[in-house]
Parts: sequence; C-alpha cells; structure tokens
Amino acid sequence: MYISGIGIVFDKQRKDRLVLKDARRADDLSKMAVLAAHDAFVDSGLKDEAKENLGVILATAFGPHVTTFRFLDDILNYGDVNVSPTLFSHSVHNAANSYISSNLCIHGPTLTLSAFSNSFYQALLVAESWLNEKRCEHILVGSVEQSGKEMDYILSQAAPKLMPREGSVFFLVSAKECPQRYCSISAVLNEDTGGAYILEGNGPPAASSFDCARAARMLKDETLKVNKIHYLGYNCRKEKTAVELRK
Repeated sequence: MYISGIGIVFDKQRKDRLVLKDARRADDLSKMAVLAAHDAFVDSGLKDEAKENLGVILATAFGPHVTTFRFLDDILNYGDVNVSPTLFSHSVHNAANSYISSNLCIHGPTLTLSAFSNSFYQALLVAESWLNEKRCEHILVGSVEQSGKEMDYILSQAAPKLMPREGSVFFLVSAKECPQRYCSISAVLNEDTGGAYILEGNGPPAASSFDCARAARMLKDETLKVNKIHYLGYNCRKEKTAVELRK
C-alpha cells in the first residue's frame, strides 16, 4: 500500500467550524477522528471523484469510553427513562466512523475495529485485503483514542510511568502510487528487519499510529538517508507486531 496523505490531530483542543459544521453535537473522540480523516484526504490531493471508491477503516482500543461512562452516570442519576439519547448514540463505537463518512460524503465500505491489542496493526491487514480484493481504490485507515479521568486513573495504577496519549491519525492508502507520495506501508507477519532502521514503541494504543506517521515523514524527508523503517510495537502481553515502511 502507498501512503499519499496523512492527517494528525494531537488532542481535542483543535476546533474547525467549517469541517465540523455537521458534527456540532459529536463527542470529542468523533471530532478528532473527523478532523484527522479530513486532513488526510486533503493532504493526498485527490479529487472529490475519488470518494466514490473510497473506504474507511477506523481502529480503536477503548472507543468512546468517556461518553459511555457519562451515559452510565446518567442512568444512575436519572434512571434509564430520562437518559440522553444523544449520549447513547455517541457511546456506540461506530459513531466516529459514521461522522467521517458523512463529513466526506464517502460511498465506499466502512469498518470500525475495536480491539484492545494491536488495533491499528489489524486495520492495516484489513486495508491490504480490501485493496487486493479491489473492494475500493483508496482507503482512509487510522486510529483514534481519547483520554478520560477513568482511563487516567487506570494507567496511573497499572503503569504510572506511562503517560496517556490521545488523538487521531489517519493515512490515505492506495494500491497504486499517487502524485502525493510519502512511502509504502504494510503490516508484516515476520521479523526480517534486515537493512531497516528500527523504530520501537511501547505505549498507549494510539502510540503505534502516531509513530508510523512519524516514520512516514522521515522517509519522505530527502535529507535523511533512510530507505526502510520497521516499526516494532508491543502490547500489554508483550506480543510483538511489525509494520514495514519503505521509501
């Protein structure tokens, strides 16, 4: 797969009224995902006609857990008859993907992968299979995570040295090279890293997609004499996955 566009949103503070005009009632998780996906499509330089054959794959470990906890708090405080239907609809993991499709007027297939371990890695595997099957010509594949007080508390107890990281990263990938090209990217099932620059990560679930975006930008930088990067990620069970990026 070839990366032709990257969109990165580091936190929920960024506001863009034009992009988010139809997502005013969305939660912060959905807004971050919409902004990152929008930026990746714009960065690719593709025309609007490409949306007819554009898919979306969104990976998340914890999904909209902040909204889910708010919804559960409302049930406890007001009873299940009086809870907010808006909160309930946004507690669904696929809500962010729906906002992305609506915002970009996408007509291709969409999928949300909710997996605690290696969700972004799994999203890359699915994206490769979609392109090989010619289900779509281009795919927006990315991840989104949000930090809330509940998750901050869990991390402080389980891994006090691990800082929470939130945000969203999207890549526009295609089976063929596009004019705006960063590098190729693929999830690999072996550990053959011969001749590659090794980039290791061991952090929150969103870290892997952020690190892969950094690697893609490194490969595009002509001043760096790097032709291949292997990103090695580890989950909480010490399982290792590898993503290969080539210039």
